[in-house]
Amino acid sequence: MSDNIERISESMAKLSMKWLSAEDEYPDLSKHNNHMAKVLTLPIYKKLRERVTPNGFTVEGVIQTGVDNPGHPFIMTVGCVAGDEETYEVFKELLDPVIQDRHGGYKPTDKHKTDLNSENLKGGDDLDPKYVLSSRVRTGRSIRGFCLPPHCSRGERRAVEKLSVEALAALSGDLKGKYYALKNMTEAEQQQLIDDHFLFDKPVSPLLLASGMARDWPDARGIWHNDNKTFLVWVNEEDHLRVISMQKGGKMKEVFTRFCTGLTKIETLFRERGHAFMWNEHLGYVLTCPSNLGTGLRAGVHVKLPNMSKHAKFEEILTKLRLQKRGTGGVDTAAVGGVFDISNADRLGFSEVELVQMVVDGVKLLVEMEKRLEKGQAIDNLIPAQK
Repeated sequence: MSDNIERISESMAKLSMKWLSAEDEYPDLSKHNNHMAKVLTLPIYKKLRERVTPNGFTVEGVIQTGVDNPGHPFIMTVGCVAGDEETYEVFKELLDPVIQDRHGGYKPTDKHKTDLNSENLKGGDDLDPKYVLSSRVRTGRSIRGFCLPPHCSRGERRAVEKLSVEALAALSGDLKGKYYALKNMTEAEQQQLIDDHFLFDKPVSPLLLASGMARDWPDARGIWHNDNKTFLVWVNEEDHLRVISMQKGGKMKEVFTRFCTGLTKIETLFRERGHAFMWNEHLGYVLTCPSNLGTGLRAGVHVKLPNMSKHAKFEEILTKLRLQKRGTGGVDTAAVGGVFDISNADRLGFSEVELVQMVVDGVKLLVEMEKRLEKGQAIDNLIPAQK
């Protein structure tokens, strides 16, 4: 019996992947509605399937989430991910057009700009708290030298967690806080943090599962937050780090100032430990999903718009303001009680200050429109031109 097992083991060890022709392997994208499916032709697939990044990431890893998930009912998904920093260069024939399509014509020759000086934001401290229930700014950061979550090993993930815990422990003042590892939390503790919008949800989304980001859950995942729970860092979710500044009410200026200060300090702490964040002149900050390149920034508010949301031109107005809407439960949820999560639609090609400014100005206008509609007044003269 043992001899048979040894012979089977030997034969399995000698097996290697036998690729069929590109025509045989090319995915059926005929019913798909994502950015990857719009770009990936058979000739591009033929060319890219022969390539691999230095860390062993292939085009199959890039596109799998888009193959498995044809589309999304609310927001057109990207349909591809990066497994490491080199992915964007090795598979640029696919990813450059995807980035251009997703980011409003952002060309391969364009250069990104960064501005984390909150003093350059105009206004943002006067959003009406009767309508604006909470304000939030988040971004992601990737640590150079490690593979990204779709492709990293268990050891890499644990190393990212260890480094993050050490760096974040050095924050002081109103940023001083504590790290909580998911594996040490009870189910009830996890769910409470999720319900409070402090913690990322369990990896049940088909987008996360198909891209490989849920492997080994919950090993080396966790949340760090300051004592006031107004500054948070998620570790090893969709990106190595998700940095979030948030609080109740409409004081976006205060939220953004804390965001800029904390993020700058965190980057300094990582550099002191010999680790820079992934960044280049073209893509800005390099993150797992091409939709988050550049700033990675999403500035959002939970805002009451029961009348405005029923207006025939609501979607058109959001587009003109370069804003997008979600339900308050996340990307694939509907609004409840007329409360929406309104945020910037762009990430790349605009600076952090410019994006937050769009949200501040746009939300202020939407609230003004809501107040008019409450009184039965017209809003035609408030409809903006395309930003």
